[in-house]
Amino acid sequence: MNDGGDSRGRTPVGPPAQTCNCTSHCDPTLLDGHFGGNVSTSKRILGRTVHVNYYMSHRFDAKKGTVDVALTPYQSPFGMLQSFQCLGVPIRLDRQACHVTVEDDCIRRANSRNYVTSMQYAWDGMDALTVYETLHTPVFSQNYIWKELPGCCCGKFCLVRGWEGHSICWEVLMVRGALWLIQATPTNN
Repeated sequence: MNDGGDSRGRTPVGPPAQTCNCTSHCDPTLLDGHFGGNVSTSKRILGRTVHVNYYMSHRFDAKKGTVDVALTPYQSPFGMLQSFQCLGVPIRLDRQACHVTVEDDCIRRANSRNYVTSMQYAWDGMDALTVYETLHTPVFSQNYIWKELPGCCCGKFCLVRGWEGHSICWEVLMVRGALWLIQATPTNN
């Protein structure tokens, strides 16, 4: 995917300028409940394959206009990825572009500790929250895009592509009685 960033992911990747016309269906009262996703990736850094796995969740409260955000790392090289929980974070919804702003001091501190330089969200007005993240560590930079769906996480499986230096993983979710496969993939190597 060409995200407009340099080959090391230093330019933030973000939602397209116009992801949808939300005036008819991006009702902020519908952005409610739990969205979550397992994110897994592998990358070759300095000749070694580094694996990162974590669960990111957003629990929206439409009545209050807030979200509880949590990150739980399962695997992180050198313990670089730190868990966090930020409660009652105010949200703003741009109904013209379906972009959601999630930011306060707690989020800024957590992102700084985890080397996240940009995190943006696009909501489809219904059942999918797309997360655009730019990571800039002391040894590499990378852009990531993943989708979070409402419901509970049911598991994850990965296809390792060693010749490209990373793996592609899918999260299996049960949403309203249907199974969904959600892919979490880095946007560049």
